[in-house]
Amino acid sequence: MSLVIDSDGLETRIREAAKSVATMPDLKSIPETPYYYDAAAEARLTDIQAKVFELRKSGRLTPTVLKRLQAYFRIKDIYNSNAIEGNQLNYQETRLVVEQGLTISGKPLKDTLEAKSLSHALDLFQSLADAKAGPIRETDIRSLHAAVLKGVNDREAGKYREVEVAITGSPHKPPRPEAVAPEMQKLSVWLQANTASASPLNPVIVATVVHTWFVYIHPFADGNGRVGRLLLNLLLMRHGFPIAVITREERLRYYEALKESDQGDLSALVALVAESVEESLEEYLKAVEQQRSEQEWARSLVSRFTETERVRAQNEHSVFISAMELLKNQFRQIADLLGTEAQGLAQFRIQDYGSLDFEKFLTLRDGQAAKMTWFFGIQVRSGVRKIRYLFWFGFASERMRPQLGPKAVTLHVSVADSDSKYERIDLCSLPSLPELCEVGYAPGNEQFVWRIRSGRVASGKIDTIARLFFEQIATRQF
Repeated sequence: MSLVIDSDGLETRIREAAKSVATMPDLKSIPETPYYYDAAAEARLTDIQAKVFELRKSGRLTPTVLKRLQAYFRIKDIYNSNAIEGNQLNYQETRLVVEQGLTISGKPLKDTLEAKSLSHALDLFQSLADAKAGPIRETDIRSLHAAVLKGVNDREAGKYREVEVAITGSPHKPPRPEAVAPEMQKLSVWLQANTASASPLNPVIVATVVHTWFVYIHPFADGNGRVGRLLLNLLLMRHGFPIAVITREERLRYYEALKESDQGDLSALVALVAESVEESLEEYLKAVEQQRSEQEWARSLVSRFTETERVRAQNEHSVFISAMELLKNQFRQIADLLGTEAQGLAQFRIQDYGSLDFEKFLTLRDGQAAKMTWFFGIQVRSGVRKIRYLFWFGFASERMRPQLGPKAVTLHVSVADSDSKYERIDLCSLPSLPELCEVGYAPGNEQFVWRIRSGRVASGKIDTIARLFFEQIATRQF
């Protein structure tokens, strides 16, 4: 028994595309597909490909740069891809869900689950992006879909739809359920043939074809948009290109381009994808330049030291960080104890932001500002009230230098009420705040030194600082 395919099946669509290209010589057809695009885009696509090739050939994409870019694009892609589908989480909330596993209160649980699931799908995405993984197959697409819907809609995860569907706001009617599998097989054949970097087509064209073809078939009951955009970027990465992030702001333009692609014309979608790739490429180039600038700065700074001076500075850094880690652990132990004893009446949460590397330590030691020096944060919640404290590294204040020395590095404290911006606690006018403003360590005396809001400087043991801080929170703010 042979299966009857919809009248708008692949063969019919390829013939219709050929007619359009024959009557309009400024269009360029894409072999073995029902798609074509404006030939004027060729110059732009060639230029993008040349820039990507030159960037990779230069060897400037070091592991450090790539790791930084992957972290940045991971959150950006998850946020925008979900936002296009109506997810209500903002960028920062998406980041908290993905990086810390939090559930965002006040937002639908489904939105949090979608962010977590898409993050898990990107883990599979990374393994498939490796060109050594072999051709991208139909089973890989279903695996991506299963990952995207895991925990969101497990019943439909990885399964082709068995019902007819309609696309909101689009006149396109996807193929009937019985036509989905045969149409996906045809897409898979073309996809495998063009997965390899040896494909004669420009990677932007390959990625755009696969994306629009997949969305046209709409093989799943839910999650087609997110999987389609994963496929788009999977093809780009297979060819060494940066990903194309279709942003929330480009949503309407994206949908209009998809409508045109339903008729075979990919011109608008190719332009959008090319533009998105160019924007990502700019981020790559900025990251490379930042890395180069940081390396030059570090080499220049380190060259000022003799070997003896460098060893002494490294020892100072090691002793200082060890002391600060002890302080953080003391705060963590007290927060855990209070959280247990409060039995749900109050919550105390410590967020670890990492440590202070040697280069930034040297910068602060010289009295210069350094970026991204957060050490740890404390969030205190009681009822509807939430207060956040941020401990970050900076150079010592004038009040602290007599006891710590002129080149001391210290830990400063900032505060934020609910979701407001952080403000240094010694510059905040609220009288109910804890007194602690700044903490340092005097290795000669093996003592911690701290400054309070009045400007007074004291010294003593580590538990004195932590206990006083939490006592003042309890008595003054809640």
